[in-house]
Amino acid sequence: MFSVNTRQFDFCDWEAIEDFDFTCPTCDGVGDGVMVECEECEGTGHDGNDDECENCSGEGVVMSDETCEMCNGDGVVVPIWNTAWDIDTYEVSDETRKEVTEQTNCTIFKDDDEGWWLGLTACGMDLTPDLCKAWIMLGFDWLPLEWISSIISTGRDYCGYVAGKDWVDKIYDAALETANAVERQASYMKTQLRGEKA
Repeated sequence: MFSVNTRQFDFCDWEAIEDFDFTCPTCDGVGDGVMVECEECEGTGHDGNDDECENCSGEGVVMSDETCEMCNGDGVVVPIWNTAWDIDTYEVSDETRKEVTEQTNCTIFKDDDEGWWLGLTACGMDLTPDLCKAWIMLGFDWLPLEWISSIISTGRDYCGYVAGKDWVDKIYDAALETANAVERQASYMKTQLRGEKA
């Protein structure tokens, strides 16, 4: 417990990952021509007379000529770090995928076996605080032990620099909850082992 299965992927080998789902959660894979809220009806789909908005045909959204900033118009967000962390036991909503991708240096994708994975979309510095943030956004109330070690060694200021100051306490609370659970588990094991020895 308190560890996560990892897997090495070669994200440059498109044949090996062609069946993976890297659809950009921000533009839903469109890339160019992103759907945006209709400015004329402010997304309601109706004009001031409660008639159907002519600009968006009552849909509340129109296609813009903008390129999705998240995927640079590619329609996919592919991790660049070869290690991915298994979140297969958790069903991930489209909204959560979007929030994680937009608010961290992480993305969530499905492999060819329909398993969910958390991957990094940036590198060059320790991004463990963003992994922790994404993990908590996914609904977990514990952190993998190896991430906690990194959080301890880099400190609170660095954690706030990477994940955002408003996330530091949430990350440290999850780390402390995990450490407390490990301590309880270790105490139980010691008691059992001492009893077996006697």
